[in-house]
Amino acid sequence: MQANKLFRDPVHGYISIPIDFCVSFLDNKIFQRLRRIEQTSMRVLYPSAHHDRFSHSLGVFYLGQTAFKYLKENSPCLSSKSTLLEKSFQIACLLHDCAHSPFSHTFEKYYILNRNEEIKTRLINNISDKNFKDDFSSSLPSPHEIVSAIVAVENFRDKIAENGGDVNLIARMITGCLFSDSSKGVENCLISLLNGSAIDVDKLDYIIRDTWASGVNNVKIDEQRLLSSLLIRKDKDGVFKVFFKKHALNVIHNVVEGRNFLYEWVYSHHKVEYEQYLITSALSQLSKNKSENDDFLKELFSIDVLYENKKFGDFNFYLPSDGDIIYFLKNNVNEIPEIQELLSRDYLNKALWKTKAEYNHYLFEIDDVGRKKIYQRSFNKLKKILENRGIEGNPVVKEIKTKLITIKKDEIFIDIDGDEVSYTNLFPEKEDNISRFYFIPYIPKEAFRIKKEIIRELRKLK
Repeated sequence: MQANKLFRDPVHGYISIPIDFCVSFLDNKIFQRLRRIEQTSMRVLYPSAHHDRFSHSLGVFYLGQTAFKYLKENSPCLSSKSTLLEKSFQIACLLHDCAHSPFSHTFEKYYILNRNEEIKTRLINNISDKNFKDDFSSSLPSPHEIVSAIVAVENFRDKIAENGGDVNLIARMITGCLFSDSSKGVENCLISLLNGSAIDVDKLDYIIRDTWASGVNNVKIDEQRLLSSLLIRKDKDGVFKVFFKKHALNVIHNVVEGRNFLYEWVYSHHKVEYEQYLITSALSQLSKNKSENDDFLKELFSIDVLYENKKFGDFNFYLPSDGDIIYFLKNNVNEIPEIQELLSRDYLNKALWKTKAEYNHYLFEIDDVGRKKIYQRSFNKLKKILENRGIEGNPVVKEIKTKLITIKKDEIFIDIDGDEVSYTNLFPEKEDNISRFYFIPYIPKEAFRIKKEIIRELRKLK
């Protein structure tokens, strides 16, 4: 029997992880760094939502472990080669966020700042799978997924092999890079169960964990019922696909509703969005003050600072986390006004409208083209209104990118007494005629005495 270590998790209960995995992966400075990177940026809204990428990674491992257990019970196709696939899937679940940038997704774009092709080439050169380059070109991984895959294959390669995993497959699982080779149908199913477009164990954990941490009254998701329904089998065309048994239909619906609730009402909340503006603006200005061509940001958000200490001017970069970003900002509080505003939480600006419902109310008869014109012209108009009224301050106009999802055709399949049924055939989505384009103007508090006048002037910009 393999020895295991128990982790007490407030979301999933006890999580049992093999000691060998703990020694090889968890007890590593890069993985331990995740303890100091918050899972989300919503603490400005929910003060108790203090949970990190470390606990999320353990949660994804637990759900992946559980999913594979049920897949083996329900899927005869896994019996002959399940050990290699199981180890690879579990390790990929653990390492899927190992190189995540500080402050959740706020800064991950800087990983590829002026070096997108360089980063992709670095990953491709570390993969011995001859088809990976072509397959990777058609996938759309996020920057932190690419960098996490690089760290997995560079830093953990030997440990992956020692623990019975396939490093090439793990890189594909982390980045969601499917095989074009038709003989790899089972592997593609597992890739989609970690990094898929609809439902995967990564999304499942953050929906449940972020709901718990924030305390919001979101839908309840019965993850055990959902995962126990998983199976992999061939479809009518002989292609391996992931199926859910019919008893999980209500849980699938709740996963979609729960994820969309968080994106619409929590992650895109006007206070969360404004804080992201402040910290992004402050760090960008700090970089311009300290370097040319954003060299400061390139060094801070590089793969190499996860491996060794790098000196840049008066700064030392090593295993950067949320605290390091705050430290850099605090040391420049007198140079950059946004830092003072960020640290005090005494925001100078307030949202002109707080929700998409209000946005639709004020712009109800203006079409999508007109709304985008208003968005593009609103900053200059707001500046002019404030100047004419003698109101001090600078407005902010922020586009809100709410990543709502609907289940598309042929994304989720249900097994009903052996029949293959597309989820969308059972629950066809209603036509969505409401534009998802959305923006929020933030104006100085004093300007709220003329709020209706400001909205009238903005409406004329259509």
